[in-house]
Amino acid sequence: MRIQLVYQTWDGAAPVTQFFPAEEYFDPLEPGESHEADGVPKYNHTWQYLNVPPSRLKWTLERRSGTADDTTIRTQYMDGGQSWMTHRSDPDGYEEMIHSTQIGDGRCHILRTCRTAGGGWVVHLNTVIEDRDGTPREERLDRPWSFDEAMDYSRLGDS
Repeated sequence: MRIQLVYQTWDGAAPVTQFFPAEEYFDPLEPGESHEADGVPKYNHTWQYLNVPPSRLKWTLERRSGTADDTTIRTQYMDGGQSWMTHRSDPDGYEEMIHSTQIGDGRCHILRTCRTAGGGWVVHLNTVIEDRDGTPREERLDRPWSFDEAMDYSRLGDS
């Protein structure tokens, strides 16, 4: 198993590469589980593994190999780390793009698009999240589509 994180800061002259042992990257395992088959990443975002705040990051690249969930995740940071775009690509051809844009104090617009191997791109999440005094409120803009309907639509025209 190999877990590689590469990143570049706005003030860094060159990218930095780090390798993480499974015990630092994944949540603790239950008895009888293995990191290769059952590992669940501790964090949702690559920057959370680094000792670098997102405001300093220009981009990150995360590669997992030798696990049941191998993937490559690239993130480009903008707006002082307040906004970002992430591209996920899996060995089976699945791809996903996530755009997160800060649109005001405590308001964030998230747009997620994905496709299966050979399929077309579809929106599977379009939402605005607003934090009001510590209580997040979500306004979904992708209704009435369900994830399954979007994926069925993505496969139209596949041979």
